[in-house]
Amino acid sequence: MDPEATKPSDWDDEDDGEWEAPMTPNPEFKGVWRAKRIANPEYKGEWEHPMIANPEFADDDSIAKYASFGTVAFELWQVVMQSSNITIPFIQESYA
Repeated sequence: MDPEATKPSDWDDEDDGEWEAPMTPNPEFKGVWRAKRIANPEYKGEWEHPMIANPEFADDDSIAKYASFGTVAFELWQVVMQSSNITIPFIQESYA
């Protein structure tokens, strides 16, 4: 903090917020720090997974096909701003 800085005469705490003195510049600052990069002669690029044949794989068109789901669900999210409570009720009705 700048010890010589003073609060401006037209500063209003209610409108402008609490006044803070500005920061003093750091004479030792040499810019944003970045890690040094070292060349890697063994780098072969981004890794790509090999495709391996799977003889047991069989495409199945009946996956995710159901005769009846039998359930209706409603998800209701309600944020109540009373004492920072978040209410997330979950209602589920089953029809058999």
